[in-house]
Amino acid sequence: MTAYVTGTATDHLDLYNQLYAFLTANADLVNAGEAWTEEWTHPDAAHPVVGADSASQFLLRGPGLAGGDNIYVSFNLHADATNDVYGVALCGHDGVLDTSLAYDDHINTSPRMWTPAFSSAMPYWFVANGRRFVAIWKCSTVYEACYGGLGLAFSTPAGYPYPLVIGGSSETYALRYSVDTWLHTNFVDPGPRDKTSEDAFNSSATGGRSLLVRLPGGSWQYFDNGDYNGQRATTYPWAGAGLIGNNFLEQARPLLGGGYLLSPVTTIIDRSEAKGALMALDGVYHVPGIGNAAEDLITVGGVDHLVVQNAYRSDFEGFWALALD
Repeated sequence: MTAYVTGTATDHLDLYNQLYAFLTANADLVNAGEAWTEEWTHPDAAHPVVGADSASQFLLRGPGLAGGDNIYVSFNLHADATNDVYGVALCGHDGVLDTSLAYDDHINTSPRMWTPAFSSAMPYWFVANGRRFVAIWKCSTVYEACYGGLGLAFSTPAGYPYPLVIGGSSETYALRYSVDTWLHTNFVDPGPRDKTSEDAFNSSATGGRSLLVRLPGGSWQYFDNGDYNGQRATTYPWAGAGLIGNNFLEQARPLLGGGYLLSPVTTIIDRSEAKGALMALDGVYHVPGIGNAAEDLITVGGVDHLVVQNAYRSDFEGFWALALD
């Protein structure tokens, strides 16, 4: 069962509270036994959140589709009015430390993943089930997105029991929504290919790797479609364009019979820790940009898919789609 809501938040605080309420109290999630539950909160926190930073930290547990899973994602709202920087940070975890005083200090915590927001009205689109959530919001003309929860692993549960994914719009904490460089990119195309040629071949040129995956052995792996240095961790189909040029992404058109080809966003890795296609992101697809625009709806198999542009990018290769059911 997938729950979906859309609306407009008045500011960053309202957005954060709306996301919390959706995950923990949405009627469709509750009735299906798939609502997320709060497992930890900062001692200074309260709901609804009225302040940022330590006063807004909490950790939720996703129950899975049958109620027996323990999927841990923590949240922190950051607000810096002096520099006009706002946003939400996510972390993934293997477990909870009840005595922790920080959202990023639990068991096998991932690095923080950042999604910018701002202090004005923001349209939003939230989708969730008991396994994962995807949240999208719009800051002026920029689309921000985050993903928290499990991917669809190409493995048995015994072989890959906890395929946890944490995605945002940057690995750079407190990045402003208006930044228009490769540091700012939705998780579908992390560390994107619009780096400079010097950056693309420089393994130290990080900051835009907006996707983290927990590998089968328990370590956390950044994904970076702009990294061409030996061992790689990338997302298809964007990373494949690096081998054949960007022609496929730039020139893919509507199908001859109408409609669009939706390609599942797939994580691919070639490292000593793991090799091959690990998983598809649940309900997340590449969609051709020709003839499309952000916020269009595409219906495939009776399911509506929301078309999203990658942050500030509006070129044909920068679009993706989110299933709303």
